[in-house]
Amino acid sequence: MADFDADHDRPQERILVLGEGRLIDVVRRVLDAAAADVIHLRVPNDRDIRRALTPDIDAVVVISRDDRISLRLALVVEGLRPGVCLIVTIYNRDLAAQVRRAVRNVRVMSMAEIVAPALAGPCLGEELVAITRSPEPGRPPRGVRTSSGRGRNEITPAAEQR
Repeated sequence: MADFDADHDRPQERILVLGEGRLIDVVRRVLDAAAADVIHLRVPNDRDIRRALTPDIDAVVVISRDDRISLRLALVVEGLRPGVCLIVTIYNRDLAAQVRRAVRNVRVMSMAEIVAPALAGPCLGEELVAITRSPEPGRPPRGVRTSSGRGRNEITPAAEQR
């Protein structure tokens, strides 16, 4: 269950991030900019995941350069909390297809799909950490800002940030 962010009247998402590396740092910056409550486990074992994966976790992100690690962590998470929103990095397309079949609420992404929004953000404005699609079809993309005039981070339409 997400807490409400009093400054923005929107729920504060609780995200469990599993993995280590430079990409994790970028993901953490984007999640922090979106005012998410992030729990990060660098090299978790099953017991660590079981402890961290409380009912108030809204989503789990698994990032690894090793597809076997990503697969194992995804299956552990699905076994502990079936249906939790799960985002997993996997390079191999065949393995990615197998994960999609085995895990109900999973989004399998390649590293390029994750890195591209972070690379595009600064191209549109130096204060942007990333660009994301609008949740509403037909709306312009949104930019994740690193800071705003109110001292808080926010997500606003990218066109307004130029």
